[in-house]
Amino acid sequence: MSDSSYFELRLLLEELCCDLSRFEHLSNEGLAPEHVQIDREVASGQPGAFADIRVRPRGRESYFIEVKYGCPDEAILRSLTRKYAQPGEVVRHASRVVLVVDRRGRADWEGLVCAARAALLGADLKLEVWDEERLAAALRAHFDVELGEIVAERLVDVRQAIDHAHEWQRQIDREQSSVGLHAGVALGDLHLLSLRPFSRTHLGFIGDCINVAARLMSHATVDEIIVSNSFYQRLPESARCDFCHNEPVEARNVGRIKAWKATMR
Repeated sequence: MSDSSYFELRLLLEELCCDLSRFEHLSNEGLAPEHVQIDREVASGQPGAFADIRVRPRGRESYFIEVKYGCPDEAILRSLTRKYAQPGEVVRHASRVVLVVDRRGRADWEGLVCAARAALLGADLKLEVWDEERLAAALRAHFDVELGEIVAERLVDVRQAIDHAHEWQRQIDREQSSVGLHAGVALGDLHLLSLRPFSRTHLGFIGDCINVAARLMSHATVDEIIVSNSFYQRLPESARCDFCHNEPVEARNVGRIKAWKATMR
């Protein structure tokens, strides 16, 4: 199984976990959607170390979600140690790490869980594990989705589950006043991948520019667009006057990005 397939699967699962965590706070605690803030690729305090997801429910302690489907045990433990062994200010305000990982095919599952728990002791973080069974049960309970196996060969099924999960958010949004648009724009190469073997009807893209654009978008406030410097430099002079300089934005595996912002009003 290719690394690119697992990479695409992890990206899809990150999106799915964002929806699941938000919905569980809404369903179990009665919070409004705007009271559950979810950030992706959050700097954990160590150079070049980014948590996959941070969840901040209002009035409750924040926590992190790490999606490690398809990663070897050693890579998972290295990642947790690098991000959380020496906690920065962001990590010290969190209560736990949710590890989303596949159980199937691992020779020493209990050993992996114990080692992952030990990697978080220095930050005084608790470990919560979401394996295939936990994810499938949550999808079934909250979204009435029967996913079956969560494996790279079934990327399309995962994509459809995410689309189904988004339906509840759209319904909630229609009952609230509009909160505006957040946008991030970046230039770069994209790689076109088939999400189903030998199929030309189910395709997806990967590339650093997707990561950069998502990171820029996360820094945009309401009705604001943040663009990379390479995109800004390609704008005509008449369009550049609408932009002002933005503080550099850090993106995982990319570094600090020079950026520009404009208000869409």
